[in-house]
Amino acid sequence: MEKELPIILLVEDKPDEQELLRVKLLKIARVLPAMTKKEALDLFEKHRAEIVLIGMDACLEGPKPDTMPLVHHMRKAGFTGPIVAMSGHPDNNDQLVAAGCDHKSNKDSFPYKAREILKFLGYLT
Repeated sequence: MEKELPIILLVEDKPDEQELLRVKLLKIARVLPAMTKKEALDLFEKHRAEIVLIGMDACLEGPKPDTMPLVHHMRKAGFTGPIVAMSGHPDNNDQLVAAGCDHKSNKDSFPYKAREILKFLGYLT
């Protein structure tokens, strides 16, 4: 019997980057794409028990970091899995880590970081 792929909630507002990351992750995970805070929250609430990893961009609705409250909510709701800050700006990643993310990565490296984490958690060999 084939093992089911782990689920990653991917929070990224740029459609091209969202699709590129999704394609790069296809072989290692099932990706739930969210482009807005509302979509991220809805998918999180619906699939909370199944989500293994979250990739979190810092800026969804404008140029300023705005996803820190989302990270706080996910942690307060009991999500203990890894959340990876994946902004193109190191300062934004630092803010996300301060808000509750466990790791940080630039967007290009996120698929590699996700693979490393999923392997560490025992989902990949």
